[in-house]
Amino acid sequence: MIRSELVLRVASRHPGMTRAAVEAAVDALLGRIAEALAEGDRVEIRDFGSFSTRRRAPRTAFNPRSGHLIDVEERTAVAFRPGRWMRTLVMEGGAIGSHPERDPGPPPNLRRGWTSARSDG
Repeated sequence: MIRSELVLRVASRHPGMTRAAVEAAVDALLGRIAEALAEGDRVEIRDFGSFSTRRRAPRTAFNPRSGHLIDVEERTAVAFRPGRWMRTLVMEGGAIGSHPERDPGPPPNLRRGWTSARSDG
């Protein structure tokens, strides 16, 4: 899913919000996560997962095209670790509501007032 698809899906689930408002909210959220990571902070979204940065030490690598050894400088990489709810959803496959008998439902912190996409009728 790309950013524009995310905006469209969120907008379709929240008809009271304009597409521009959803786009601004998505931009603000992603922008703040990026800023926090750039500052070296860890970002945790409960049950979804956490983003952090990890230092990658300098190393010597092999360039398969040229056959030469190259020095790779130290760098910082972004890491994502999924939360329990996200791992359950991905391991069981499919979107929320796509498999009613296996639907993990919403993350525990969002269960109150949740309406599933599946039809129980």
